[in-house]
Amino acid sequence: MIDQIKTYACAATVICLLTVTGMTKWQLHSVEKEYKTYKDSINAQLTKAKIDKARTEAEQNAKHDREVSDLASDRDRLKRILDGLRKPKVVSGDEALPVAGVSPYSLSREAENTERFTATSTPATRTGFTYEDAMMDTLQCSRLIDFVSK
Repeated sequence: MIDQIKTYACAATVICLLTVTGMTKWQLHSVEKEYKTYKDSINAQLTKAKIDKARTEAEQNAKHDREVSDLASDRDRLKRILDGLRKPKVVSGDEALPVAGVSPYSLSREAENTERFTATSTPATRTGFTYEDAMMDTLQCSRLIDFVSK
């Protein structure tokens, strides 16, 4: 009878060990499966974030390049306008200049003595800053404000 008890005890021990080993393997497999699912989810999110970052950077670079070219064209246009304002319009000496307003009279194109109006120094030579510089700065500031507000 003691031999049978020893046999049953050994069988029960082997069955318990096999059950514990089987449960441990199942839990390990479940943890590995959950870890793989979690890892795949993280990798998918990381890949999506990289794609979004690349797309955002491409959009920002395109926007920057477009704004730089727009600023350059605006600066060129402003420079052409300012250069055009500096060049006096050609009026022949015989032709009369019309006077603005309702007056039917016009001014003759005769030379006057302008010595009393000639200044010894202009504001640009006194400050080192010209009207053109101020206009370019204003243009650049307005384009920057537009760029940031978009």
